[in-house]
Amino acid sequence: MTKFYFATLAAIIGLFLYSGTTGHFIDLPRLPFEVPFGRQVQPTDTVLDAPIVSPQMTGSMNITARQLVRRFERAGGHVRWERSRDERSWILHYSMPLELQGRTSTGAGRFRFHANASRAGIDGPGFQAVEWVEDGYAWTPAEIGFVLTQIAGTVRSERTLRR
Repeated sequence: MTKFYFATLAAIIGLFLYSGTTGHFIDLPRLPFEVPFGRQVQPTDTVLDAPIVSPQMTGSMNITARQLVRRFERAGGHVRWERSRDERSWILHYSMPLELQGRTSTGAGRFRFHANASRAGIDGPGFQAVEWVEDGYAWTPAEIGFVLTQIAGTVRSERTLRR
């Protein structure tokens, strides 16, 4: 009986260590809090539903991270999140087929969550687009703002067309 008890205890501790080091929480894929022994890869719902803020913190881009991901996926893209090393931001990796050029474009954007985005003129939280790289080219803050504004316009027009 003692051997069974210690084997069960060791198995449970091993599962916690594995899930903590890899970030794979089988039953809890999106924890609403930070765990001290692991990296939360996927942003929480609060983060994904916060409006994306321009790189210069001048205002909202009128789109949320969840809408951005859905737009990429509707266009045939693949998206995955990675937590940055500094634990203050998330990196959105994506690949999208370019139909006219017959190739796939890959890119990544770094986003930082602000619980209070009042500096950008937003009441509540904001998800700031900090950096963006696509196909080896690093975008300027103005280019990031322009592209996110265009994507937000596409999301709005798709919503209008579905009505």
